[in-house]
Amino acid sequence: MKPINQFITEATIGTWIPVSRASKGDIGFTVYPQASTAGTYNVQFTVSDIQRSTRQRFTRSTTTLTITVVAHGLTTGDACVITGNSDFEGQYEIAGVTDADNITVTVADAGAASGSLGFIPVVLDAVTGFSAAAAATKASGNIFASISAIRLDATSVTGAPIGFAVNQYEV
Repeated sequence: MKPINQFITEATIGTWIPVSRASKGDIGFTVYPQASTAGTYNVQFTVSDIQRSTRQRFTRSTTTLTITVVAHGLTTGDACVITGNSDFEGQYEIAGVTDADNITVTVADAGAASGSLGFIPVVLDAVTGFSAAAAATKASGNIFASISAIRLDATSVTGAPIGFAVNQYEV
């Protein structure tokens, strides 16, 4: 399978790269700097199905979007992907857990005050040894687990971009 490459040019969270079911989670990844890149990053993965969106209700008050998801099982710091609502579409970190059925994320102070959206819960884990690693040095690793997606979370970037390559092996 051909490698999937991303380039991160600023402090941001890269998009999820789905892991092929044929690879059964057996993937390799490389983080490589371009020229004078500096900064820090984390490599994150999830077992959550990032392809499966469900419709959920929401309310928004200024920059707090509260999403009702019955028995969500998420914690502060996990993530979600919002689809099907142009006001809020994107990736978000869970800012707070109100109760077993409600979470909050921080959004721009704009958009609908209530309605529905597509919601994908994403329980995060980080690759041991790649948490807050320096972006100035090439690093690589392998994951031998049943994961569904991987991404690069660049916490700071200066200079040229950080490259992120994912290789999936059919097993």
